[in-house]
Amino acid sequence: MGFFASFNNFLVFATYLYQDFQGLSTLQTTLRFLPTGVVGALVALAVALTLHRVPTQHMLLFGTACVSLASLLFALPIPPHFLLRLRPPAMALSALAPHDQALGAALLNAVGQVGRAIGLALATTVQAAVVARERGVPIREAGDILPWDHASLLGLRAANWTTFSLGVCSFLVVAVAFRNTGIVGKAPSPPAAEPVNPPRPSSRACTEPSA
Repeated sequence: MGFFASFNNFLVFATYLYQDFQGLSTLQTTLRFLPTGVVGALVALAVALTLHRVPTQHMLLFGTACVSLASLLFALPIPPHFLLRLRPPAMALSALAPHDQALGAALLNAVGQVGRAIGLALATTVQAAVVARERGVPIREAGDILPWDHASLLGLRAANWTTFSLGVCSFLVVAVAFRNTGIVGKAPSPPAAEPVNPPRPSSRACTEPSA
């Protein structure tokens, strides 16, 4: 659930950052999501070619690390001229996450839906609490994200820190729970056959005199 929450939160709060905080249009926001789509298509092709060669744990660790790093780049207080250069790589990194279409079925999809709902609720609560604190109002009166508002920016950063922590938690779960996972679709190697010792000649046959 942590991975689905992290990946979904990153996309949601990236949209808030572009449209509500920066005041970009729908078309301008879509253009900034292009790295996610392009890299996602390349990742789908690469996974199809390497799924039977790379252990499942390595793929999951790589994907959770990438989506966590993408959230971290949006959470750090980076100067604006550097941040504009780092956002396209962050959008591309988010596409390197493992998707449920390639790794799961009905149960995994259900867990993903629950993770998205819980993770978004948690990050939204943190974001609203930070905005309310900065504006000096109760959390119920925190208000919306305003263009180039300092309190809104701090709230979005706090939400991305929450998203980053969810990604790190999922990375640790994968590192522990999937440590013995092999390669998908590869049959386990058969156990080695025990050597069969040839029968020894009996002592009676050895001591019997020859005719």
